[in-house]
Amino acid sequence: MYKSYFMNRSKARKYLGSFFDLYTYNIKRNLAARWGLVWSVIFISVSFLAHYLHDYTPLYPDMHVVHWLVSFGPIIFFPLVGATGTLEKKETFETATQLRLSKIRYRTLVENLPDIVYSSSPDNRFDIKFISSNIKSLSGYDMEEFYSSTETFTKMIHSDDREIIFDKSRKITESMTLQYRIIHKDTKELHYVIDHSIPVEEDNKIIAIEGIIVDITTEVKAKQRLSALTRELINMQENERQRIAKELHDEVGQALSAIKINLNLINKKLRPDSFDARKTITKTDQIVNNLIIELKRIALDLRPSMLDHLGLEATLHAYIKEFKSRTSLDVAYNISMLNKRLPIDVELTLYRIIQEALTNIVRHSSADKIGIDVKEQSDRINILIEDNGQGFSVDKAFNPETIGISFGIIGMQERVKNLGGDFKISSERGKGTKLSLYVPVSL
Repeated sequence: MYKSYFMNRSKARKYLGSFFDLYTYNIKRNLAARWGLVWSVIFISVSFLAHYLHDYTPLYPDMHVVHWLVSFGPIIFFPLVGATGTLEKKETFETATQLRLSKIRYRTLVENLPDIVYSSSPDNRFDIKFISSNIKSLSGYDMEEFYSSTETFTKMIHSDDREIIFDKSRKITESMTLQYRIIHKDTKELHYVIDHSIPVEEDNKIIAIEGIIVDITTEVKAKQRLSALTRELINMQENERQRIAKELHDEVGQALSAIKINLNLINKKLRPDSFDARKTITKTDQIVNNLIIELKRIALDLRPSMLDHLGLEATLHAYIKEFKSRTSLDVAYNISMLNKRLPIDVELTLYRIIQEALTNIVRHSSADKIGIDVKEQSDRINILIEDNGQGFSVDKAFNPETIGISFGIIGMQERVKNLGGDFKISSERGKGTKLSLYVPVSL
């Protein structure tokens, strides 16, 4: 018994001694090292298990273990095992989760938009960092082609638009809207787009350019068709006016002249004592004279033959002179143009605009003074018409839902637009109206 006791004590002493013996190296012969290795494996397993189950730990209801670090030193006599954990507030963890979900929702939204969302480097406007997949259907280029080369964005823009787009894009400091054309890589189809871009700043430094590209091809083509239709209607209207004016001059004018000649012949054949008949003939002759004058005015309004033969400047002088005598308004005008003729469509457009403007002044403005300035400058004709009338609401005139819409003003605007010019009108109640426009011409 005592022998067994002393033997057990000896084994225990030897076991404990081997555990602290720094010179014992053989794991097969070192029981402490073997058990230490077993417990190390168990401890490491529990550590990793704790990592995966950290969301369910009841020990810290307001905290989350976000990671475990497990390390073990070289096994010499026994393993040295350690584990560390990091605790983080639930709010921070939930914020990160919400951020991850927001990114997923943002990507889903972007990919389902019909428009193209992109992000580019601030140093090079066309160094694309992100672009949505819809760019493929619009341009024919894959997303990866934009990421791999800065030339892809450049190649898809119409060559006539590149220079001005590049110049404006490199100077961007605030939100900007550009309109340009994109050529499809494969079909060569032309697309019209609007590019809304905005710089993204951080610490007063631009870190990215983000934007959205909207395809407006359908709208642009609809406007082009409408403009073409408007031009066609204007041409048809002018042709009809010309036809009516010619018929009035040739048919009605000749008939009135014949009536006047017949009245003179009848007057000569009357007896000297036919005073009542002579008086009636004189009155009739005066009526015919007035009809001829009115006929000339109507023909002038419809289509002045002078415009075809003498040009715009001479026709405007004659028209304004007749307008002053007919309305008794104070009209100050200056017409300084080259002697060379303008294209007939330009001359007719400018004549119609001045004609419509003066007609509107008489009908609506209650003005007593009008200023007209027509001059040639470089490669365009500038026109300025002002009056001191009662003025009107320009917004109301251009609002299609307004009952008092002015088709005359819209007609003038469309005529100028069809020639590639610019039309502006400003007016205030009680302060008169100012109309200014220019039309490009090659003189």
